[in-house]
Amino acid sequence: MRKSAAILSVILFCNFCSLFKAKIAPYPSGVIFPVVIDQELSYEGEIISLIQKKDHLLYFSTRKGRVYCLDGQKREMVWQFDIPTSLACPPYLSESRLYIYDRENILYCLALDGKLVWKTELADKLTSGIAESGAQVYIGSVKGLLYSLSTENGKEIWQFQAGGAIQSNIVIWRDTVLFGCDDHQVYFVDKRGRLSGKHDTGGKIGKTLTVDEKLLFFGTEDRYLHCVNLNRKKTKWKIRSGGATFVPPVLADNRVFFLCWNCVLYCINKKNGTILWWNSVPSRSYYRVEVSDKKVVASSFSPELVCFDTQTGKDKGTFDASGEIKSNPAWLAPFLMVNLHDRDSDTGKLVFLKKVVNVILISSEMSPHKQNEEIIFTARDTGFHLPKYEFFLTRYLEARFFPGIFFLFKGGDRKVVQEKSDSSTWNWFPEEEGYYNVEVVVEDEREKAQAEFPFLIQKEDIAVSLSSSLASPQDVDREIVFTANFSGFFAPQFEFHLSRLKWVSVLTTFSLLFVEDEEVVREISEENSWTWAPGNEGLYVISVVVQEGQEKATAHKVFAIKKE
Repeated sequence: MRKSAAILSVILFCNFCSLFKAKIAPYPSGVIFPVVIDQELSYEGEIISLIQKKDHLLYFSTRKGRVYCLDGQKREMVWQFDIPTSLACPPYLSESRLYIYDRENILYCLALDGKLVWKTELADKLTSGIAESGAQVYIGSVKGLLYSLSTENGKEIWQFQAGGAIQSNIVIWRDTVLFGCDDHQVYFVDKRGRLSGKHDTGGKIGKTLTVDEKLLFFGTEDRYLHCVNLNRKKTKWKIRSGGATFVPPVLADNRVFFLCWNCVLYCINKKNGTILWWNSVPSRSYYRVEVSDKKVVASSFSPELVCFDTQTGKDKGTFDASGEIKSNPAWLAPFLMVNLHDRDSDTGKLVFLKKVVNVILISSEMSPHKQNEEIIFTARDTGFHLPKYEFFLTRYLEARFFPGIFFLFKGGDRKVVQEKSDSSTWNWFPEEEGYYNVEVVVEDEREKAQAEFPFLIQKEDIAVSLSSSLASPQDVDREIVFTANFSGFFAPQFEFHLSRLKWVSVLTTFSLLFVEDEEVVREISEENSWTWAPGNEGLYVISVVVQEGQEKATAHKVFAIKKE
């Protein structure tokens, strides 16, 4: 009996301890900054503010009168539909149709394959968003008319007269059509065109309506963000912000995200309207934010995208698009997309951004270096989750057959010098002189990258070496001082050379290093240092020739220059 009790106690203790084991963090998903351009697709015209998504397909329109459909996964154009007049709105997507209207007040209905189903001209200027429910499509006008049209043929079913221009988007809640009006009212209209209620907001209502279950969220021109209980048709809460909002709020994780005209992104508690955090964005914006896996991305009238943590508001990264952003950011795994526009050529560009996956290898000592002295190599990686590191070493034999060309032959197999582990550093005590290639491979469960570092080990009786004030790699335009350190000379003269390296792998057994544009950058003098401010990225060799009478020695340093 005692034995059974003891066994049971052990089992219970083990189960209890297992509750406190640290959980492995799941692989991050959604938008991850920093990002880099992966591909660009160009098209004619300027996008009208909004990329619409349906599965892997993207839809948008241009002011020139063209509707585009692209496959976001294949990153290619699926179809385009041309309209002879300028368009006045982005496309509205339903389950099987796409609606859009032009500046001549013609409403177009397209199938999702880009074929025209019908078009109809309305007598009044169209100013609202578009909504579809059941067999009816709804659209509002500057004179306050809400039109109900047949989705089958575009013929009018009924009209409803509101008290002012309808410039808001239209949303459907249960069997009720909701829209805002310039008369400061939110209208509740049933599907037969009968008024079932109104809600006075105190300000004009633009295209800012968002429905979430029984709650309606929207902004008004008098700088308020409203939350209305739709069952009661009463305000649940409202807050005054620093500016008007012109884009629908986005809801996620019991939070409301909305951009204001004072260049601020607000995060609001959905239940009570408390401001949880706010952050400045680069400029004003008409563009809807994108929320993806605890991150919110915002674009504005600026070349810069910004990303924040949805829970804390902490800055998660920025991206400079180097062009005028003209749309909302849109996430379609694994790409974040945004549209740019070139005014001079009137050309739009859909840019696909992906997270940066990269690794560089840094050495604690400069090449060349002496035998039997410790060198520490460190891998610095970006874009990995719980990475593992594996280090390799390959020795090369040097032969120079032509001026400006190095042939480097492998002298042995590529050896694993540090097996895959959590350690991002490797300590090396080189015992033999020669040319070596140090390599690190970094990988996690999804990503993999590698970096190499060519390194020269020289005998201890070296006559001259070359050092630098900054470690490789360095940014473009960063001033670097190279100094010749010598022994065995009394009053030497120094001459500095600069050449660019181009690394080409010819076969699996050897590689080529091409020396390009070798030039004398410091004529023979008594000065043993040379200052360099590199203007271009690349891999370079800085050489110094030290001479005194008949004695001469040369040293080289391979140096990497990268973009900021």
